[in-house]
Amino acid sequence: QNDRFVREGNPAARIPVLVHGERVITESLAIIEYIDETFPGPSLLPSDPFILAKSRAIALHIASGIQPLQNVRVLEKTEQIAGRGGKQEWANYWMRLGLAELETMLVKTAGKYCVGDEIIIADTCVPSIVEREK
Repeated sequence: QNDRFVREGNPAARIPVLVHGERVITESLAIIEYIDETFPGPSLLPSDPFILAKSRAIALHIASGIQPLQNVRVLEKTEQIAGRGGKQEWANYWMRLGLAELETMLVKTAGKYCVGDEIIIADTCVPSIVEREK
């Protein structure tokens, strides 16, 4: 029953999925913001609009510009279209470019963490690109 419930609420049938009561929320950043706005505790969304915008920009850069290139589904389709052997070279090119762009962004915003000295939404995206490289 839970599988059916999650699939009905998540047409992509991929993780992550948060089931909260009868609600199904998908996509990492939407889940992070929902949790932050729903439950008490330290906030991952800074109250300063400028800091929040910078943090969201970094989070979105990682979530849409770097992490998908590590996705097995994306790499398999790339190989299917481009032929054998090209997928890793293609992924490496775009990953290097995305990481170089990220580094340029972080040089301007980083303290102890991605944006300043508090853990915020941008920092929650970093493990998705680090873990895959291990």
